[in-house]
Amino acid sequence: MSPIEGGRTERGEYLGFQNSEVTTSAWLKRPEEVFAIVDELNKGLPADKRHGIEIYPMYFPLPGITERITPEKVAKWLKRYPNAQVDRVHLNFNYDWQELFWRAFGNSKESLGRRYKRVADMVGTGPATNNNGLHLARELTYIQDRPVGVNVHSNVLAGFVKERRLGELREGGVSPVLVENEHPFNSPRLTPEQISNPLVIKEEMVKRYNLDGMLLGIDHLATEGRDPFPILEQTADVVRAVHVADRMHRVLDFEDPQTRKLFDGLSKIRFSNPVSCAIDYSVSSLHGMTKAQRFDTVKRFFEVIDYYKRRA
Repeated sequence: MSPIEGGRTERGEYLGFQNSEVTTSAWLKRPEEVFAIVDELNKGLPADKRHGIEIYPMYFPLPGITERITPEKVAKWLKRYPNAQVDRVHLNFNYDWQELFWRAFGNSKESLGRRYKRVADMVGTGPATNNNGLHLARELTYIQDRPVGVNVHSNVLAGFVKERRLGELREGGVSPVLVENEHPFNSPRLTPEQISNPLVIKEEMVKRYNLDGMLLGIDHLATEGRDPFPILEQTADVVRAVHVADRMHRVLDFEDPQTRKLFDGLSKIRFSNPVSCAIDYSVSSLHGMTKAQRFDTVKRFFEVIDYYKRRA
């Protein structure tokens, strides 16, 4: 089956990735820099070909570590960097304070490293019940005059369902609403499989609650040592976005044979919808880099995705 214009095949499928994005996860203490980078790399591109940004909604500011994100602040950045655009907001990692404390100090059976991250969440994004992530997505939908989506971890979605708040995810024109596979942990609400297994999430969340689709955390699968391709064979009809990083959430080495093999394989996947690929690196992955090196890190990723788009 030969591909036709826009990477779409004659059967109406989309071959490989159609868009590329960068999350602010590695830029928590300098998020404005992401807007400057994307603005520069989007210059001269038509609106429908622009690279996008996924924002982490940091709530509690920690000087020198994280910067609080507000709609007003992002609006200023969008005005200052007119070629940048926000495609999606990554909702908070835990639904409420009870879940946060459970994962940090309860019987979640997570590693000490992951428990430490939950403590960091307490002083970073806080829980989803503070509504900062949803508020940000709604306001940016209005500010940009175009829909801004959200991705919500499976365990957080379960909280919205339990509290009968699922409809709130779509308020204000927010779209698409995507559920993301989280690392497995012991939870009072869900089994580890319901939290981490994309095949289970597809059936029990995407289809059951009529969500717009799934953001597949390929970076999470890498950390868990799982091969993404058998999973993609069964989820390509609902995947709308993916996160990528190496197995430690560090910067991908595109000269590495395993990385090339991964992207060669991903470029051949036939998706039912246009799919965006976002780098989702950790803060520590950029440690010691200069501003120019951070710029080149994003530029290199966008170039790789553009190469596969042209080759399709």
